[in-house]
Amino acid sequence: MLTRWMFSGDSGCVGARLSALSFFLVVTTAASAQDLARTFRKGPYLQSPGTDTMTIMRESPTNRPGMVHYGRKGKLGEECRLKRPRELIGVSSYTVTNTAAEGQAQVAQRFVTNRVFLYEITLRNLQPQSVYTYSAETDGVRTSPRKFRTFGARQSKVTFIAYGDSRTNPNIHGALASNFDRHSPDFILHTGDLAADGRQYHLWGREFFGPLAQVIDEVPILPSIGNHAYSTHRQAAD
Repeated sequence: MLTRWMFSGDSGCVGARLSALSFFLVVTTAASAQDLARTFRKGPYLQSPGTDTMTIMRESPTNRPGMVHYGRKGKLGEECRLKRPRELIGVSSYTVTNTAAEGQAQVAQRFVTNRVFLYEITLRNLQPQSVYTYSAETDGVRTSPRKFRTFGARQSKVTFIAYGDSRTNPNIHGALASNFDRHSPDFILHTGDLAADGRQYHLWGREFFGPLAQVIDEVPILPSIGNHAYSTHRQAAD
């Protein structure tokens, strides 16, 4: 699941400008916290930054068309649509211990299967070294506006954050990530081991996406696969 969540492909489009009426209807629609939690399991988060491109991703249990509204100068007058997201199957295992009648402990393993959908929308033909506002929408539920910045065409200096092995301790990871914004990074490099066991679906939200939720929605992250990702995720990259 790691590479399918964290590495974007070629699905994308050039935004079409909205009509005045549809733009008005879009910006005046507000989603409740419950609607957002139901529709957006993870994300939105940013991938594959460039001078004229940015990929916006999110995960949802809802298999419906999605879109991104975006534009410069705080406006959301363009949109990019995705008709069909990719299906992902994530499995989590749990150990359950029960006491038998004779007093002996019985240990059994339980498996929970999660069927979710990955939305991957690549915005193209963006202006270099520009700040864009965007909002992601799925199944009529829309996030509040976020921002991202494209690279400069002749950028001579970049600021980035490099770190890794953030697994296992989400509270420490979250405290560390809360300091990223003060450095205004252009992107983040993660050297690997994003979750303690990449085969366990539930660990991704707790150990990676949760602590970084308020960061990677506006700063693109470029991760590497650590040894804790395991074979499931290496196969997904092939």
